[in-house]
Amino acid sequence: EEEPLGTAGALTLVPDLAGTFIVMNGDILTTLSYRALMDFHHEREAALTIARRAERVQIDLGVIEGRDGFVTGYREKPTLDYHVSMGIYVYDERALRHLPDGRCQFPELVLRLLDAGERVAAFAADDADWFDIGTFGEYERAAEEFERAPEKFGM
Repeated sequence: EEEPLGTAGALTLVPDLAGTFIVMNGDILTTLSYRALMDFHHEREAALTIARRAERVQIDLGVIEGRDGFVTGYREKPTLDYHVSMGIYVYDERALRHLPDGRCQFPELVLRLLDAGERVAAFAADDADWFDIGTFGEYERAAEEFERAPEKFGM
């Protein structure tokens, strides 16, 4: 890239990109089954499939719910459950037709696909180990797990 094109826009620079292919962030270590991910994508006839996992977020403060300046509810230190992207995606070549010329972040592409009526699937991979090794703490945690059980990672 001469200029950053975003997390999806960079795909426009890959010549002759066709068929079905996997794109993933470069700072991930995982035991995800890529075969199961691809099978899921094909079964759903999706333009794009996002590998996802369940994550819990602990809020260490009381959360006020309100409307028009009045308190309507209060939750003390709630735990919120989310499905989060693992940074691993299966693209069908038809998803590329929804990339604009120039810069495009991945969330923008997802919304463009949904607006166009395309199928975007979410593959649950809660049973896979997953580490975002782009942060020092996660890198240390991944290194410990890798040393403890290298066979899980194909070593």
